[in-house]
Amino acid sequence: MFLQIQKMMNQHQKSTAEILLISMLLTLVDLVLMTMVISGIDDLKGGVKSLLDCQTELTKMMAKALMQVPKDEDDNLSIIEKPMESIEELNSLENSLGDKEFRKSLSRFLRTIGGSTTGDAVRIILKRIGTLWLWSKYSYKGRMGKIAICRLRLCTMIHGAVLKTVKGSTTKIIEKEISEFLKHAPYQRGGPKSKVLSDTSTDSGTMPLFSDDSQILRMSFKGSPVGFTI
Repeated sequence: MFLQIQKMMNQHQKSTAEILLISMLLTLVDLVLMTMVISGIDDLKGGVKSLLDCQTELTKMMAKALMQVPKDEDDNLSIIEKPMESIEELNSLENSLGDKEFRKSLSRFLRTIGGSTTGDAVRIILKRIGTLWLWSKYSYKGRMGKIAICRLRLCTMIHGAVLKTVKGSTTKIIEKEISEFLKHAPYQRGGPKSKVLSDTSTDSGTMPLFSDDSQILRMSFKGSPVGFTI
């Protein structure tokens, strides 16, 4: 049994589950040794020595495994250091998703971003991945000459992350939230069309009907001019 465990540890990358297994085996060995010592079983001295040797090897394996365990959360933080700004950057990320280990890391990363509702989770994830300038070039199904995000593996991963982290979310709701986010991305603060809105709006937040806010429309009724300020 010990040889099988050692072979498994040598063939596979060390993981938290494997470390837990080693820890459990060490505890078991300790219990057996304690029982044998307390019972004073003299005719099993050879067995005690074998168990001690096994304990030593397991301890070495534990130390080695702990040194090689990946720092999941810390490593995830460096996957996307800042929101991407170009289609080329997003395409590079998409190509990287062909690697199984990278997909796992990105999946963990997306699940840690958060969001209390489906809409919140979708918006937070998309803003973490890319800028509004980038998302203004995408729509869910590629309408209006934009790029279809639904064809990307990244979109599938976003669906998976939200489904796992937000209770009650469904694929249909996630699709709707992504579509809405992309639809309004150009007009949000920081988007390519947000400046147009801010430049043409008044302090009260309304849209002026004329380019000159002081323009006066004058109408005459039976020779009596009446001024209307728009």
